[in-house]
Amino acid sequence: MFGIMGKVAIGLGVALLIVSGAFYFYFNWSQEEMGQLREDVATERANVARLKGAIEVQKATITLLEESRKSDQQAVLQLSAENQSYQEEVDRIRKKFARHDIDRLSLAKPGLMEKIINKGTAKVLKEFEDITDPRVEQNFPEASQ
Repeated sequence: MFGIMGKVAIGLGVALLIVSGAFYFYFNWSQEEMGQLREDVATERANVARLKGAIEVQKATITLLEESRKSDQQAVLQLSAENQSYQEEVDRIRKKFARHDIDRLSLAKPGLMEKIINKGTAKVLKEFEDITDPRVEQNFPEASQ
């Protein structure tokens, strides 16, 4: 019925249908893959944009923290210097009290000690009144005595 050429033609036709079908499925599969890859690229671009924003926020935060650290360091240095001067004042006062044996002086010269204590107490009370009086302008002397 069909000669050899007919059978070859049918075989080539079937092969052509199989290759065409395979190409069709491959094409559809590759288009789906490309669509998925496009979505992945879009997601990655959005992630990169978010990361860039986060990096900028972190840079700004780091700058603020460095400025804060510098100001804190200056404050610590200032407080340290003030503390040193107060320690020197305390040492000076300790040395002054170490030179005077108040117990021995009060036993030997009670009248003199009473006058000194009363005079000092009156001075402290007067300063306290001046400090707490709202009508008096406050000019605090340095503790350099």
